[in-house]
Amino acid sequence: MDANNKLVVQVSATNTKVKIQDSLSKLNFREYTFKFLSIAAESSDNLRKENYKIPEGIKFAPSDDILDVDSILRVVESLDIDKLKRLCDFVERELGCMDVLKINQSDLVTVIKLLAQNDLSNSEVSVSTQEDFQIESKINHNQLRISRAIISEHKVYQNMVNKVYSSFDEMGQNKSLFVLNKIRKVYIQGRDSRYGDELFGWITDTIMQEVAKRMDGENLSIEAIEMYVDILIVDAFIRCKIFENPNNHVTA
Repeated sequence: MDANNKLVVQVSATNTKVKIQDSLSKLNFREYTFKFLSIAAESSDNLRKENYKIPEGIKFAPSDDILDVDSILRVVESLDIDKLKRLCDFVERELGCMDVLKINQSDLVTVIKLLAQNDLSNSEVSVSTQEDFQIESKINHNQLRISRAIISEHKVYQNMVNKVYSSFDEMGQNKSLFVLNKIRKVYIQGRDSRYGDELFGWITDTIMQEVAKRMDGENLSIEAIEMYVDILIVDAFIRCKIFENPNNHVTA
């Protein structure tokens, strides 16, 4: 709570309408602005479109006052260098000296590095006839005409990706899940306004940008990174983390 600016901020790992409404109902600060900050992995975009019962005297606009990690990062990325410096100084004063390399670590980048240690020309084909039929059905269901070739070419690397994820999980619990969740989150963000090949390409481009900006100093070409990203996107497609499953019309 900030009494000087009449501001109350609720920080929560629970990202639901029920949680926001419960927090609102407990407020007894008249003429205060309420902001809800989610630190959960999923986006808060849908919550900003919901209607809430706002206590009398409380200022709360869901579109502006529901925040998440992505929305804060967008603001930070738009700051000029002087404001970024002041922000960095403030964080260091509050949290102590930061290890920038640790903060910038990305599980996606780590998986790309692990994939780069493998010889793609010696990949083991692990797609059965039944699996191939299911993949083809999902391609048709989602009208992936252009992306069909990418999926067909890269599905043979799924066994390799399985091994990489297994190795990755030895570094920490659920680490491969974080990567798959990141890809799925990008899919969810784009599926309302895009479909089919456009959506597939947008997911790939978004993940590619995320990886490329964190690969400074790494000895990997853009072409190599692009192929490894394609492999991960196709793997997520086969795992039904992205795009509709023709059997139940929803992703798993």
